[in-house]
Amino acid sequence: MGPESGKNSRQHRRVREAIESPQKFMGVLRELCESDDETRLRNFLTHCDIPFESNLKVFGGKRRTKSGQDGPPADFKDLGTRNLRHFEVLHDAVVHFVTRHRSRLEKHVASGTAHGIPKYLHIFESIVRLLHSQIERAASGLESNTETLLSPDEWKRIRESLDNYYRELESLLRLTTREYVTGLFKEEKRKAVLDGFGSAAEEIPSILTECLRMRTRINTARESRIRVRTMNGMETTAIFFGEQISDEKWKSYFESLKGLVGEFRKQLAA
Repeated sequence: MGPESGKNSRQHRRVREAIESPQKFMGVLRELCESDDETRLRNFLTHCDIPFESNLKVFGGKRRTKSGQDGPPADFKDLGTRNLRHFEVLHDAVVHFVTRHRSRLEKHVASGTAHGIPKYLHIFESIVRLLHSQIERAASGLESNTETLLSPDEWKRIRESLDNYYRELESLLRLTTREYVTGLFKEEKRKAVLDGFGSAAEEIPSILTECLRMRTRINTARESRIRVRTMNGMETTAIFFGEQISDEKWKSYFESLKGLVGEFRKQLAA
């Protein structure tokens, strides 16, 4: 076996490990970020498909492992300024991953049963954790230096990527709350649906709440640490424009997501 085949074998092994649970998925992604191999980083998300298997480890399920060894890190702060580079390098692959797997969620919505809830949650959690990790990378990267100087295009890409992620989180929760869960209750016994979701009624809101809190970190860094060098060489404070995370739009977004979280919890209240 040559060096290239050995490298491919390791990549396939990582993908096999990653699809076992959302926690292992994020663990493998973290390992690749630490290795700083950006090609493998992109390839991982491009080729990692979440399977439909019966032994998935999901939100609140009895089969979910509690070992901290499989879990993602608490944050990405120790990667320092590399976070912003990884944030940009991963963006297209993240969007591709989310789009590809969202279509699988929509198939569950169209023909969902209580038996399929663990599969739905496995995919949902992997997508949400991935989006959470990208937002965390942005927050940690922007906080890593006393001052970070960006070009207008660099700041624009960061703003628009964050806008994309926050919109997707709201859209995924709306899909889950108003289409998937509502549809399940029309077709299945309430107990079967509640058992299928387990503690997801609290765990899903928890990770979404963390994403909301990170906007405060991002905004604080924007005001105090981020400078943008304009075309004429002047340096100015970074500002938001029409993105979802801008001051003029954030309040309505926050209230919308908070409302969906409340609906989700109420639907799944025992």
